[in-house]
Amino acid sequence: MVQALTLDRVADSRRRSRALAAWTDLQTLRSVARSLADGIAQESVAHALGISQPAVSKLARRARALDDLDARTPREVILERAIGMINGKQMLQELHTWTYEPGHFDDADRAEPESYIPGLRDQLEEAAGEGLLSREEFDLLTGGA
Repeated sequence: MVQALTLDRVADSRRRSRALAAWTDLQTLRSVARSLADGIAQESVAHALGISQPAVSKLARRARALDDLDARTPREVILERAIGMINGKQMLQELHTWTYEPGHFDDADRAEPESYIPGLRDQLEEAAGEGLLSREEFDLLTGGA
């Protein structure tokens, strides 16, 4: 029994660590995008972050590839609960403000995997798969469908 509790704590700690890394990555992408949009040179951003200029260039490329980087997403809210910034009640309250449509393919024959456009429901499914959202929470948000 003690060993099982210890393993649960280890797994929970790993989930929280991964959530913190994902949340931090999102904030870094936002900071880099805002700084560059404000005309700050990549070299200056690199110095401020303590990374190389090529690393800033890669972050900028990733940021440009994301749709509406500044928009809050269900994933961000779930990550915030996982790292203790908000509680479960606050998370569910905010998550209830979205409609969770599944993703879809942009091409009619679904031949190209790149044509899949994720929906907000995909963010919930991913979080549930990572252990960041319980089955009960998922069902509550999606109507059990």
